Parts: sequence; C-alpha cells; structure tokens
Amino acid sequence: MNEDCAGHLATLLRLAESGEEIPTGVREHLTTCSECPRLLDAMNRMYGDVDAAEPPAIEEPVVEQTVERSAA
Repeated sequence: MNEDCAGHLATLLRLAESGEEIPTGVREHLTTCSECPRLLDAMNRMYGDVDAAEPPAIEEPVVEQTVERSAA
C-alpha cells in the first residue's frame, strides 16, 4: 500500500459515512491498484460478519405494543 492508497481509502471511508458519490479519480485508482480492492474486500467480509452477529434492534413502538397487548 502506498500514500495514494491511504488517501483514496480515507476518501472512501468518508464517502461511505456521508453517502456521497465516489469521485472518478478514486474509481480509477481502484481499477488499477492491486492492494485496495483486496483490502476493501477483506473489510467488507469483516464488517459483514460483525453485522450478522449483532442482534436486530427492536423499535420502541413494537415494545410498547407488546406490553399493551399483554396487559389487556
């Protein structure tokens, strides 16, 4: 990984958080770099495992409705 990779990956992380479009320069780098796609793939697999392991969130209205039904 070189300095260009670090900068492009930092940009990708920022864009992932904000939902912005990926710039052409970053897209071009990903098509020519051998390291970044491998790293991104590993990160996707790692975060996919974390997301799958977390229990789903229960929304508050669902909890209230369940309590109300059980009290009736």
